[in-house]
Amino acid sequence: MDTLSKEPFFPDFLIDYNKRQQEEFFQFSYMLTKNIRDRVLDVMKRFSKKHPDGYMVPKRVNSLLLSKCCQATPATIKKALLDLKHEKRIIKKEQHLFIQEEMT
Repeated sequence: MDTLSKEPFFPDFLIDYNKRQQEEFFQFSYMLTKNIRDRVLDVMKRFSKKHPDGYMVPKRVNSLLLSKCCQATPATIKKALLDLKHEKRIIKKEQHLFIQEEMT
């Protein structure tokens, strides 16, 4: 990447694009080192908005979308979501799902 950035014909937007792709690759690789419940929470937080009750998850976020983002089967995602609901990490309030902040 550093070598390419010194070339005069290589435009800045391509350099920025490649750097962003590289960052996303490392982020994705790191995500795959986590267990499935942590992956589900991370992805859901990325789609969610911060709210006083935690992170409010949009209604469009479902097990199929999460399975594609987390590299898991929909059945595995559903099991992880049930486990997170039993642990009260995900709660339903006012017709929305909320991710609770981790209690320390």
